[in-house]
Amino acid sequence: MPVASLEVAPPRTELSRIGGLLNIPPALYTPGREIPVFFTIQAADGSGPCRFFLNRAQRRYLFNRTYRDVVLKARQMGFRSIILGDNLMRALKVGNVNMVIAAQREALAMVKLRQVKLWLDELLSKGWPIVYGVCTAKEIELLHPINVGIWIESADGEGAGRGRTINILHNTESAYWLGDAAAKVAGLIGSMPAAPWSLVTDESTPQGAAGRFCKQYTDAKAKKNGSTPHFFPWWWDDSRRIAPVPHLFERHLGEEERWLVETHNLDLEQLYWRRVKMAELGDFFPQEFPEDDRTCFLSSGRAVFRLPIVRRLEQRQAEPLPIADLEDKDLKALATNLKGALRVWKEPMVGGKYVIAADTAQVAGFDISDGK
Repeated sequence: MPVASLEVAPPRTELSRIGGLLNIPPALYTPGREIPVFFTIQAADGSGPCRFFLNRAQRRYLFNRTYRDVVLKARQMGFRSIILGDNLMRALKVGNVNMVIAAQREALAMVKLRQVKLWLDELLSKGWPIVYGVCTAKEIELLHPINVGIWIESADGEGAGRGRTINILHNTESAYWLGDAAAKVAGLIGSMPAAPWSLVTDESTPQGAAGRFCKQYTDAKAKKNGSTPHFFPWWWDDSRRIAPVPHLFERHLGEEERWLVETHNLDLEQLYWRRVKMAELGDFFPQEFPEDDRTCFLSSGRAVFRLPIVRRLEQRQAEPLPIADLEDKDLKALATNLKGALRVWKEPMVGGKYVIAADTAQVAGFDISDGK
């Protein structure tokens, strides 16, 4: 492995050469080279600190990341750590930037900031010219590299992001943010300059078909919001397998298991891990370890309809009528005003009787699907 660079925060005159937070020259920063050299993380097996080698999913994410990213992923795939580590290295290499870690609870954000402090101390022990100005449980300010500020925000706090410029924003597990998450994120993003001098990353496991994160991801897939969607199902973690597989296991594969073999080429060890994990988690398996980026939102909690049936119906689903083709003027006006929130497959008949069915979800408190 080549020796990683200790160079940080180039002079202001060189920032035009960099051209943005994602355009740092490889000679100055290459994530797959420098992160394993300078950072350690806690081993998944509990054996203690180990070098931060990037797994397959982390490498794919870094290769495809843009200035605005939405990451939908299974649990415990290391995305929080790689986003945090990559953001930190970019801040140190460029200098004159502010980095924010935002979480639902202040306690979780503080845990992530402690990880940043540990990494900064590692860099200092390895010869990096790190000079602390402010260092508290909620904020770190570095005097060198020049003007690098790192602090936390919580979705349950007030006035998120107000008063300070933010260049790098990491919203972690934002599907679980309570209250008006959209307003919180808007407050943070409103404090940011335009790309290429700002990065925004939302990452989360799925949580219900309502809420800001679900909309953010689906709009990104539909190319409506300028963000890049990234989906990483559980099998992107190559360790999720159990061997040996029980005798005759292959002869008794279920419908979903056969679908996974045919569609995603999973092997028997992966399928056996899945069966064991499903027995542990029950109805919450599709939420914690999603297998596609549509039904994972629909299946949060106790799903009534089996996922293979939902998948087959999705494949047979027809496209809705174009708004311009609607004959009912009132319906056309309503669909136009709702900007895609109302889709029509067949226009209603005047005088006809209709039944409305709704899944009101399994949510405590307010939910967008509640019937009134």
